Amino acid sequence: MDEKIEEVFHDVLLLSDIKTKEEVIKKMSDYLLDKGYITDEYYLATIERETIFPTGLPTKPIGTAIPHSEAENVVKPAVILAVLNNTVKFSDMSNRENEIDVGIVFLMALKGENNQINYLRNIADFCKEEENVLKIYNSKCKKEAMVIFSEEILMQST
Repeated sequence: MDEKIEEVFHDVLLLSDIKTKEEVIKKMSDYLLDKGYITDEYYLATIERETIFPTGLPTKPIGTAIPHSEAENVVKPAVILAVLNNTVKFSDMSNRENEIDVGIVFLMALKGENNQINYLRNIADFCKEEENVLKIYNSKCKKEAMVIFSEEILMQST
């Protein structure tokens, strides 16, 4: 990966009362836009991409999703994580007809196709482990979730 995870993983959002995938992507996009990581076009481009290429993963015990946009909508690379207090529906990455109840969302704003593919793979590998998903979903604060994710991803990349 061009950027190390500790350079691009910026924050964890604990979101409540979100009802749709569009809402969660909007909240996360607004956060990145306010911090100068993405362009105004990022949100709509991500929603459009999600329709064509869904990013829901049927992880256990709760689904995860990894929405992202193309590099032209990225100012500076960033990955953020949202833990939802209730699940929202995302279409399954491998079969868009299937819907997944998602409680953990990783929003990626990265440059370079190889970079995106590597991060997608690392995040998907992290989420394959039920224990990792459970720890993140049950984390009580942003710092706890950030430490769990950072430590596990750093171990994968060494």
